[in-house]
Amino acid sequence: MKNFPKNKKAQKGFETLNKLHKNQLSQTLPIKTINELQTLYVNGILQTVINKTESLKTKFPNSFALWNIIGLTQKDLGNINNAIKAFDASS
Repeated sequence: MKNFPKNKKAQKGFETLNKLHKNQLSQTLPIKTINELQTLYVNGILQTVINKTESLKTKFPNSFALWNIIGLTQKDLGNINNAIKAFDASS
């Protein structure tokens, strides 16, 4: 980019890579967070799982793990429609 600052094709490619990188980051839920949610889930503290995942949904909208945790928790709470929505969001 420094050698050819007017190269529009290179600039466009660089922008595309940045978008892909940001999208990838939006899928990566930190392992510490996954472990915390899993511990709460296993211990049956389901409403806390739901409360904690509310803010995470906007930070990690493409996280397969997050949506699966939400789906399982909603299912166990008896909220079948919410569980289905969460499982659909994970795919």
